[in-house]
Order: sequence, then C-alpha cells, then structure tokens
Amino acid sequence: MRYMSQAFVDTAGGFTNAATKLVETNDGRRVIRSPAYAVWNVGAAYKFKTTGAFSHSLNATVKNVFDKSYVQPNRYVGDRFGVYLSYAIKH
Repeated sequence: MRYMSQAFVDTAGGFTNAATKLVETNDGRRVIRSPAYAVWNVGAAYKFKTTGAFSHSLNATVKNVFDKSYVQPNRYVGDRFGVYLSYAIKH
C-alpha cells in the first residue's frame, strides 16, 4: 500500500490568507491542495528451479487494485488499474 498525506503544491512565494485559510501566491492565484490518498499494489514472483546454467523467473504485479482515481502532488493524475507480467532469463 502507498499512502500520501495531504500536500500543498506550488507554495513557493505564497502566503496564507487569514480569512480563507488557503495558501495564495503574490499574484492572486490560489495554490492547489492535493488531498491524501492510498493506493494498493499487489505483486508475486516465482523463480523456477533449473539444473542448467540459466535461471528463470516470472513476476506478476497488479497496480491500483481498487482502481482509485487520485491526483498526485505534482498535479498529474495517478495511474489507473493495471496488470503487469514479466519473464526473465539470467545466465
């Protein structure tokens, strides 16, 4: 699970307005407040037993299991639900 607490974006040069309790910039723009969020990711890996010179591994990952929509502190929309599989051969 990844948890991000409430964050304030672009607060450089800003001040807190006593009336609204919001952070504002010197040119009158309000600063974006990014609310807290939690995202659940699940993964599993399996390494095959081999007798040869190569080793094989299989990985599976599910990101954002509950498909929660969220905005990251850098103002980008967070990743949606995704399933990722990988297979690796090492010598």
